[in-house]
Amino acid sequence: MATARTARLPSEPDLLAFEPCTARALGIDRQIRDGLAHSLGTICSVLDDTTSVPLPAVHQLLDRIRSSRVRPAVFALYTKLVQAIELDDRPLIGRLVAELSDPTLVDPAENRIVTLSPETLGSELSVRYCDILDDDTTVPLQLGPVTPQQLHEGAANVRRALELLAAADSEFAGEIEALGHEIVLAAPPAGSPAFGGVTTFYLWGAMFINPTAPSRFAMLEALAHEAAHLLVFGMTMGSAMVVNSGAERYPSPLRSDARPMDGIVHATYVLARLTYCAERLLRSHALTPAEREEVTRSRETNLRLYQKGLRTVHEHARFTEVGRIAFQRCVEACSAFVS
Repeated sequence: MATARTARLPSEPDLLAFEPCTARALGIDRQIRDGLAHSLGTICSVLDDTTSVPLPAVHQLLDRIRSSRVRPAVFALYTKLVQAIELDDRPLIGRLVAELSDPTLVDPAENRIVTLSPETLGSELSVRYCDILDDDTTVPLQLGPVTPQQLHEGAANVRRALELLAAADSEFAGEIEALGHEIVLAAPPAGSPAFGGVTTFYLWGAMFINPTAPSRFAMLEALAHEAAHLLVFGMTMGSAMVVNSGAERYPSPLRSDARPMDGIVHATYVLARLTYCAERLLRSHALTPAEREEVTRSRETNLRLYQKGLRTVHEHARFTEVGRIAFQRCVEACSAFVS
């Protein structure tokens, strides 16, 4: 869901590194929050000067955004406010501006696992999350809550998956937890296409994951997959990695339908990170014999698909400067895996 504007180069080059790093993830989060606070402050100032919409005191919220991690709910509110302004929907703008004084927005943003239910997120926030995820009305996900048992078992599987990775690479596990501090277990309607997970820059900090992964490694792959998308979104501040037109379509290494080049770059980067994850696990002593076989098979598949995506990227991608550096570092890191 990255926008088409040109990405700006982060002030710290290490933010574009391929190798997992918890501190880097926290640095990206801080950079994104600084951008959010600046944009939201500007919006409130303009609304105060040009409209009759009553504005609550937002200084506490802006200070909170700048100082420490905030929940994806804050980004969701900002996204809907921007959309309302673009539509010039004054009544909706007024309602959303009033929400800026909601005290829950400044609650501590500890890591948590929830589902799309009134009990864990609240009914209005669940609807808002789904509305943002379904911005492409041609392929709506229509995600819904999971059952209490699925939430309990899925949360336990998430914890087991992260513990497995932490035993092999604590920085990788820490990076995933830093990027996706709110894991939302969700499922599509019966009969829908297979769903493993989804992320969007507009709900920064959230990862939507299917809880029915058959093993702790399968769950780890889902988490690493979505965290890789968040990492790329964070590197580019939600912008595209390429300047290719969104109308261009190319074969995807992960999907049957042709995709825009930015989607191909994302998919190829994700496959590189999944291959790296498998490498780290295989070099550890954390796997059972059966898991070692599972991880080995996954590594072979993901590496083959990575190479497929890489050929398409090399042939057709026209990178932004940030995209070029980040993807080049990905290729360099993965060269050790390619025989």
